Amino acid sequence: MSVETETRPSRAPLLEPTHRTHHRHRSRIGALSLVFFGWVVPLLRVSWRKQLGEEDLLPLWWRDDVERNARRGADLWEQRRGAFRHIFWQTCGGQFLLGGVYRILSDACSLGQPLLLRSFLSDFVQDPSAPWWLGAAYGAALVACSFFAALFDVAGHFIGSRQAVRTETILKTLMFNKALRLSAASRGAFGVGDVLTRMSVDVQRVSDLIPWLHYSYSPFLMLGVALSMLVTQVRLALVFGLAVVLVMMPLAAVVIAKSYALEEVLMKRRDERTKLMSEILRAAKGVKASGLHAPPGGRVQA
Repeated sequence: MSVETETRPSRAPLLEPTHRTHHRHRSRIGALSLVFFGWVVPLLRVSWRKQLGEEDLLPLWWRDDVERNARRGADLWEQRRGAFRHIFWQTCGGQFLLGGVYRILSDACSLGQPLLLRSFLSDFVQDPSAPWWLGAAYGAALVACSFFAALFDVAGHFIGSRQAVRTETILKTLMFNKALRLSAASRGAFGVGDVLTRMSVDVQRVSDLIPWLHYSYSPFLMLGVALSMLVTQVRLALVFGLAVVLVMMPLAAVVIAKSYALEEVLMKRRDERTKLMSEILRAAKGVKASGLHAPPGGRVQA
């Protein structure tokens, strides 16, 4: 018992944080700080005096800790093998729903601005007898809509970034554990370059996509509401603008598909180069001893 007391660290570990530590870390960054990037000011002041180090950065919230999420993801994978959606829902489900609420609120504030502007023009600008406080109220409402739209948008993206950190940690942990358990036949089939690509590039793609998941349905909601508002205002003139949008959609789809195809070719070239470099580095002594360094060297430089 005495040995445990002597070796126990003086600071509480990240896996078992106290609520006091949690509130202290959360209190350093508020809503206004997220919108106006006020959290950068202390870092700029420190960087003016010296080079930034890891101890100068704000620590992650304990729920976003890498070690905690890695262990939790591995445990959940062992319980539900082959169902990553269940792991994502258990680790990021509440935050994902909250991010969707923020996205809808941001879109609602953005759509409320033209409605307020229309009421401002009809009730205040076109009416000379309107009191001054009515115009001030409309102006304050427009400013409030703009502010809350930006606030909800930044808050939703911040929550999405936290989900991306958790997802990237879990995926890299699962990929690393899988790479350690690969058989010799599987390693020969995949190759080192393919494994490294899946652990780095593919995982990074998934984590980069997480903050933008709510944008998969938000534009359609915005477009539907905007079209319904335009129908009441411009009537048949809406058909021309809608036709232009529909014509441009297939062109955009072709460009996106072409870019993905070219990126796939680039990934294969990188895999081949990584595999070649790995083979050369592992057999460097044999190549130099046999005097066969010229042909591989030409392939590397090519």
